[in-house]
Amino acid sequence: MILTRLQQTMEVYSYCYVKKMITQNFHHYKTNRYNTVYVRKDQPSLKLKRRSNFRQLYYDVYMNSLFEYDDGFLGDDKYLAAAVWRALYLMEDEADIIYIERVVRYIRAT
Repeated sequence: MILTRLQQTMEVYSYCYVKKMITQNFHHYKTNRYNTVYVRKDQPSLKLKRRSNFRQLYYDVYMNSLFEYDDGFLGDDKYLAAAVWRALYLMEDEADIIYIERVVRYIRAT
């Protein structure tokens, strides 16, 4: 949503540069976080050994949410609401429909 707002207020080349830097920093931050060895809180003796699996899982979730939002942008409001519910609210049963509708209206307005 930040990039959508920036696209309206900046010139094309400045926007492309900022977009590139935000995504690079985002991936750099996530890669650094996943490079550490994770310890589960409920079982401190169990260490997760395969960091590449976590990176692949993160990448899959990231790309899936991008494709869902893209499908929602091109489709009707119900497709965008479904994408918001899946990606933003993580398919919670307790997610309030009014909040999802507000997010959809905000995305469509910007």
